[in-house]
Amino acid sequence: MMMKMPWRRKSRSFHLQLQGAIGTIQSPFLFLFTNYFHSSTSTLEDARFLTNNFKSASFTHLDDAIASFNHVIHMNPLPSRVHFNRFLSALAKMKQYHFLVFAFQTISDHFREALALLKEMVGRNISPNVFTFNILIDTLCKKGLVSNAENIIKIMIQRGVEPNVVTYSSLMDGYCLCNHMDKAKKLFDLMVTNEIANIFSYTILINGYCKYKMIDDAKDIFVEMSHKGLVPDVVTYSTLIEGMFQAGRPQTAQELFKDMCSHGQQPNIVTFSIMINGLCSQGNLDDALTLLKKMEESQLKPNLVTYCILINGMCKAGKINDAKELFSSLFENGLQPDVYVYSAIMKGLFQQGLMDEAYKVFKDMEKVGCLPNNCCYNIIIQGFLKHEDLPKASELINKMVDKGFSADVATMELVVHLSQNNDLMD
Repeated sequence: MMMKMPWRRKSRSFHLQLQGAIGTIQSPFLFLFTNYFHSSTSTLEDARFLTNNFKSASFTHLDDAIASFNHVIHMNPLPSRVHFNRFLSALAKMKQYHFLVFAFQTISDHFREALALLKEMVGRNISPNVFTFNILIDTLCKKGLVSNAENIIKIMIQRGVEPNVVTYSSLMDGYCLCNHMDKAKKLFDLMVTNEIANIFSYTILINGYCKYKMIDDAKDIFVEMSHKGLVPDVVTYSTLIEGMFQAGRPQTAQELFKDMCSHGQQPNIVTFSIMINGLCSQGNLDDALTLLKKMEESQLKPNLVTYCILINGMCKAGKINDAKELFSSLFENGLQPDVYVYSAIMKGLFQQGLMDEAYKVFKDMEKVGCLPNNCCYNIIIQGFLKHEDLPKASELINKMVDKGFSADVATMELVVHLSQNNDLMD
């Protein structure tokens, strides 16, 4: 049975809070944490300062507490529980309750301990507000602990803290992640009835339907947005376009893209990449390249994801020379290919029987500091196995194992097949 939601009139402060809280699906403090982590010092003296400051828990500014916390959670070993308790107490004294809950979640993945913290806050006459609760609910939902998130919402209501659109959107996202689409739809309908659902809420449900190939339901929700006077944004369009491609409806996806542009929604790099990937998957490489030019004309620079998609598409279409040329252009444009781009070009080279070139790419990536991952090793080992270069395959298998990687299913099948034929060398 769904919970009854106590709503209040929208206010200016509510709109401001909503705008700030839903800028990203992730916890609002992640951006703050990332900034401080990357700006933290690496010198020994500063490290000692941060550690000592953390142990003494003598903070005058939240910035200092965040910087110190970011440093110590990456230490090995971690400071003792006593030191963490001092730190949490210091945050409570500073009345930084939002960060307090987030910090606790970072050092503990246990719901009971997080709930105990809330009880302790209440016991000290500290009243967590809706923003504090939303951080915890969002994290629980992303961990798949939806029932626990529901319990937290009940506690909110009992404490007189009114859930808002962010609260229920997070819960709906949790339902979608756990494939509880019926619950997600019921919650969404209640939000619509109470006139609280916004573009973000609609997009969450559309994404959930697309994820589970319920594409007609996703399209219905998309159409409903217009009837409610809501204008789909670039994220909504991109989500549904990708869903259409994955559902095998490329024509509808392209029509949505045109509709998006005609309604003044400027496609971003994610939208273009989704379109290019969908077209390449359908074998429409020429259309994908035409779209790439349109992307560049709109002053958007393709990123490594876009280039990786195109290289895969070119290789799939048998245009290995075009793929090699595009790969080389990355260096000329000042871009450093990542492990996914290297994997794409190596796979394409092997498919064309260009063994030496593929192996050279594999060795070159290590030279420039891009270390091969499990996928890279499996690609190159499979290439040598398929072309019956057994000594090289055996050498790379040993190297892969030494680095802690393992063979995937395709590699194992090749190894078993060759072993049964007594072809694999020791």
